[in-house]
Amino acid sequence: MRALVCERFGQPLWLRDVGDPRPGPSEVLLEVGPWTPGEWALVAAAGWLLLWSAVVARRRRAVVAALAVVTAGALGLAGRERLRLQRPLAVVIGPGTAVRVAPYGQASAAATVEAGAALLIERRYGDWLAVRRRDGVRGWVLGSEVVRL
Repeated sequence: MRALVCERFGQPLWLRDVGDPRPGPSEVLLEVGPWTPGEWALVAAAGWLLLWSAVVARRRRAVVAALAVVTAGALGLAGRERLRLQRPLAVVIGPGTAVRVAPYGQASAAATVEAGAALLIERRYGDWLAVRRRDGVRGWVLGSEVVRL
């Protein structure tokens, strides 16, 4: 069974098998974390307050250490999620879009990606975007063939 995940300009951006348990290379890039960076920071702030409350109340060292670990972990997860959300991403809108080896139209295609494929943007050169994906797809796509997220 196939499910429509997103639509833009009347074109489906991403169709995938609902029953397929393995995420594809594009799905990994488009995953959403369980909490936002702000929510993780809120957990870290609450942990910080509880930590100092435990210090002032002269609780056992194990309690203070556990609260310190929870606070540091929540702060680390907030930073990780923030960095992940700031990655420049693009989603391919055309079927069979060529990822070229150089930023010009007559360059040979290094790979072909289908509509809905997510790509990390590395840099820009005129109308061209240098893109890559974890599965080894790397090259250049025309900016009009993708939608930047």
